[in-house]
Amino acid sequence: MREDNRRMLRQILRFQSLIHNGIEDSEQYLETYRLTERAENLGRDGLISIAWFGMGASALIGEYIASYLLYASTTNNSIIIDIYRDVPRKHLLRRPYDIYIFYSYSGNTAETLKAFDFIRQQGNIRRNALVITFSTGGQLKILARKEGVPHIKLIERYVSRSHFPYGLSIAFSIIARILGLKQELHELQNAQVEKFIKSLESKDMCQNLKKLAEKLLGKIAIITAEKILEPVARRFIAQFNENAKHFAVYFEVPEGAHNFIVGLRGLNRNKALNIVLRRNSEDEFVGRYLDTILSKIAGIESYELRIPDRKFSWETLLIPTVFADILSVMLADIKNLSAFDIEEIAMIKKEL
Repeated sequence: MREDNRRMLRQILRFQSLIHNGIEDSEQYLETYRLTERAENLGRDGLISIAWFGMGASALIGEYIASYLLYASTTNNSIIIDIYRDVPRKHLLRRPYDIYIFYSYSGNTAETLKAFDFIRQQGNIRRNALVITFSTGGQLKILARKEGVPHIKLIERYVSRSHFPYGLSIAFSIIARILGLKQELHELQNAQVEKFIKSLESKDMCQNLKKLAEKLLGKIAIITAEKILEPVARRFIAQFNENAKHFAVYFEVPEGAHNFIVGLRGLNRNKALNIVLRRNSEDEFVGRYLDTILSKIAGIESYELRIPDRKFSWETLLIPTVFADILSVMLADIKNLSAFDIEEIAMIKKEL
């Protein structure tokens, strides 16, 4: 394997330790900024609303947290997270929020900086709203200090997409501790991702992953998954594109059975490979739905990733995530490409 891809893989294989590091590091910021005290008056009406601003992996972290709280938490949907990937305009903001989060790994993401400036200038922020920024530094850190806004420093010497487990855990830990989500945080602390990584490192699984990566050569990757796993499907697409420079699309179930499946009729079956994400905890209806869809597109070669969960949990989201991360680097290496190279993205950022 190329040395640069080995380096990316080493970062990915630290997945579990990065989760633990993020949880531990969150404590100092809660104390420094007295975040728990500042959040005491939030949610007096029984609902906490959070606006999350970010792009790429920074937005995905918010989506993972939102998905977990919606489908796995015991909060009874009393926490709403809206993800904003665009530059907001006053009439596009869905509501005045209790918490505003601005997340940019570099701290120099143009869209996030513009969003921060917009929120700072607008006049409809709730009086007791809490604003929190996350970055390694950059302009976002400078603006946060200038405005007296809490700034959470992210771990350095990574790239945005490989720092993902750290960012997810530090952001969720802060949210969970502010809102008193002890059980949800405990579940993240005990998510058994390392056990799955160890299984992927076995000789047989390494060979299987390599064969899967080889089968993807010259083919569109179709990620088939139910709506509840949408953030994971987005992660597959992002990692395939950024790490492996490999085009991927998402077949959302059940929505895709009402449109996407018809478009597959004219697809050259040798030009696509279907990666199916299924969880042990899926209900009977979803299981039958997936079985029916797969029977209708049986001409397209499929690989099933079975997520070994007993209920929808952090493991449901994180186990297939690390699988996507590792597979994308292996695919990059087979194509003799660097997983770090994102020249087109860098050029656009520079011009903006």
